[in-house]
Amino acid sequence: MSMCVATFVPFHTTFWINGHSFMERVLLAAGARFRKDDNSFLGIDDPARLQKAADSLSAETIQKRLDYWSLAVGPKFSAKERRAVNLNRMYSIQQVEYCWNFVFKRNTPIHRLYERCCDLGLFRLTADKITRIFGFRKDRRMRGRMQSVLEKLDHGHHVLRAQARSAVGRMYEKASTLLRVEVLSNRLPEFGVGKSLDNLDRARQALSQAGDRLSGLVA
Repeated sequence: MSMCVATFVPFHTTFWINGHSFMERVLLAAGARFRKDDNSFLGIDDPARLQKAADSLSAETIQKRLDYWSLAVGPKFSAKERRAVNLNRMYSIQQVEYCWNFVFKRNTPIHRLYERCCDLGLFRLTADKITRIFGFRKDRRMRGRMQSVLEKLDHGHHVLRAQARSAVGRMYEKASTLLRVEVLSNRLPEFGVGKSLDNLDRARQALSQAGDRLSGLVA
């Protein structure tokens, strides 16, 4: 976890949490045998244990760590200052991303499958289908971008990207081993979910459904 604390009132604090790193620490503590490359799990002795580690990253677990580090690193106030001002902490989700990794034994099937997905995706990921993936209603008042593009990043990998409002769905090859599907939201209220950290389970459910629909459409 990374943390950034503003040095001016109201002392806005930002945290970045990597769920894959959290899962790795949980599995190491449990003595599980697994294989991980960068930010991807490529193998494990018990897949159910991997899912259990992912599910253990709850709002309660996150809030405990945020409270601890906010107190340890954040600004301190005297008893007199605390009596004069109603001090409290509130955590909200600014950006959240979930991913699915489809692991293959060889790279050739991934590459062929992905190329075919890109060819069809650019033609078939129309506005109606994109809004259906994210569960949005398409109307004239809909703000933000509505598009499907094939991006080529600096490191040479192509990324099939679908976007509606502030939500993004991506698919790409990774490490010549897996096909990754990601769903990202920069504004949870678009999914009917509040920004409070307490809504993490609802956010997980909403983005998981979007990821399942994107994977199903691509398949």
